Amino acid sequence: MPPHPRGTFIRCRLAELAAQTSDLEAERAALTAELDALPFPVLALPAEIISAIFYESLDLVAGHPVRVLLAICSVCRAWRAVAHATPALWTLVKIDSVWHRRPVTLLKFWLAKSKELPLDIGLRLSRRNDPENLRVSRNVLKTLLMVAHRWRTVDVCCVHKGGPLTLPVIENLCWPAQLPLLEIFTLTGLTFPQSEPPNPIGDATGLVSQAPHLRHLEITPSPFQTPVGGPVLLPWLFAPSALSQLTEFCMAPSSWGDLLDFLSCTPALETLSIYGGSCDRLYKRHQPTVLVTLPCLTTLHCVQNIGHVIVDNLTLPALRKWVTNVAGVVDKRNTGRLANFLARSAGQLEILTLLNVPLDSGADDGVVRSDGITQLFTLLPTVKELKLSYAALRPDVDAFSHYSPFEFENMGRREMAGDTLLPLLETLHLEGLPRDDQWYLDTLAIWLRIRAKRYGGAMTIKSVEFSWREFTEQALSDDLAEIETHGIKVKVQNSKLGFARYTTSEQDTKGE
Repeated sequence: MPPHPRGTFIRCRLAELAAQTSDLEAERAALTAELDALPFPVLALPAEIISAIFYESLDLVAGHPVRVLLAICSVCRAWRAVAHATPALWTLVKIDSVWHRRPVTLLKFWLAKSKELPLDIGLRLSRRNDPENLRVSRNVLKTLLMVAHRWRTVDVCCVHKGGPLTLPVIENLCWPAQLPLLEIFTLTGLTFPQSEPPNPIGDATGLVSQAPHLRHLEITPSPFQTPVGGPVLLPWLFAPSALSQLTEFCMAPSSWGDLLDFLSCTPALETLSIYGGSCDRLYKRHQPTVLVTLPCLTTLHCVQNIGHVIVDNLTLPALRKWVTNVAGVVDKRNTGRLANFLARSAGQLEILTLLNVPLDSGADDGVVRSDGITQLFTLLPTVKELKLSYAALRPDVDAFSHYSPFEFENMGRREMAGDTLLPLLETLHLEGLPRDDQWYLDTLAIWLRIRAKRYGGAMTIKSVEFSWREFTEQALSDDLAEIETHGIKVKVQNSKLGFARYTTSEQDTKGE
């Protein structure tokens, strides 16, 4: 039987396609060989340049070195070889005992790759106090202590996992007496298992006696709770002699007397930040017998209500910026002591921020405190920038009928009586107002009018910034317009919606 014509055609066509496919595959192989023979531009660079490019690609502050190096080493064998042969890439050590299954193994590998270069260490420890977690945390610390002579920056954070990470984690470890390269040391969230801290280990003068390059020291509790911690840990870690070059100090005080002893050993301190701590506990331990002078201190942050301790014990002749909780500073208990402190310390003060300024007129000491704030302003002739951050209202206070901040009413009265309040003031920030209050703006406008009449062209206020939790622009347009008539730029923000209103005179700076 003769073949079917259609079948013959199909077979011929298949043969033709097979021949074409063979030719295309041969062409593909030739082009691939030609492409493989071409030198890749980056691979043609010297290994030193590739190493420098890799190093510059790392974010040495907030980056995640494990992920970055995994990405680099996954590109090709040549890049992987360069990365493994570049010790500088392995000097940023970040170990997370919560997520890394074998943190000690990873840490040893990292340290071996970094050779003998200075180390920037970020350590995240779990705060579970089970035996296995404590064992892993101690092994990680032991491994790091073996290379303590290479520490440049150390950031230890004890993350919240159901309880505080207590002192046995660091107890009885072999701490070094010298940290020759250490510049920054941060410890967050480590707490004591007892209500009161134990005595220091070994020598009462501390464990680290020499850290000639230490500039920044931060020892604070976890934000999840308020444990016993802070500078009371200093005798466990640092002797006063190790703090002589310190320029930044951040802590949560639990013993003011101990803290004063350490501050007396920090003549180069420029920034002091105080967080956490208990006012009552500090009152019990506070003995105003020591006057410490910090000649280089320019910035003081004091969030807690411990202003009475500050004004009694510190002299800050170079102070330029002061952020403080209004309670304890503006207080009927220390009016005279505050004046003495400002006489010793506020000769160059330019920026003042008062936190937790009371809003409700129903507060027991509201009138006394507001008058105290006004009195404080008479003692600050050099302040150029003032920020008032108002406290949240008590739950039992109706924000639409009872809140009554009256600083500016008192200030207007004092100005009319001939007192001089903040004569060099240029910028005024008002933050945390619960709603757009006509009366509040009226008192501010009256005070500005009195200043304009009194000082004439010498009036120095250039801008006023408001931040309301609730804001309706139409309700305040007349008062804002009156403030603008004094040549003052006005900016209004709604802290909920991020709304901002710029005056006509500020349109040219709106995009900045």
